[in-house]
Amino acid sequence: LARQKAQADLLRAFAKIPEAERGTLVILGEGPLRQALEVEAVNLGIDDQLWLPGFLDNPWWFVARSDVFALSSLWEGFARVLVEALACGISVVSTDCPSGPREILSCQPGTRLVPPGNPEVMAEAIRAAIQSERCLYHRDLSAFDPTSIAQRFEALLLPLLRDD
Repeated sequence: LARQKAQADLLRAFAKIPEAERGTLVILGEGPLRQALEVEAVNLGIDDQLWLPGFLDNPWWFVARSDVFALSSLWEGFARVLVEALACGISVVSTDCPSGPREILSCQPGTRLVPPGNPEVMAEAIRAAIQSERCLYHRDLSAFDPTSIAQRFEALLLPLLRDD
């Protein structure tokens, strides 16, 4: 719950979805903005539809049972959480922030990229994902397998180490 993750934008997006179409927004994790997010939820009138359970050792029980996984970040390194959500087979909405979401989500079914800092567009994407028929998407995530990543790093770095 930090500035980078822009969860206040996610709250604003959620508030723009008609109440009859939204369920409960669950935001996992802890951080310095927890109290500010709770206040924002009250101000937006969605505090009764928001659950902030804190940090969990196993968040995937929640993710796998979700209709949509949304990432509202302003920036990321490698957004591993997106790969993990993809592995759960659910719809994914993410900001097209630097760096990672576009590279991870390109060519993955059931995903939507939206501009960072734009709750209106994020709300539309989440709403579309909610309204789409719930199905488990079959995705090729082999590019994110540790062995595959190690081989690509090796191919990139070994030529730099040679004394030719």
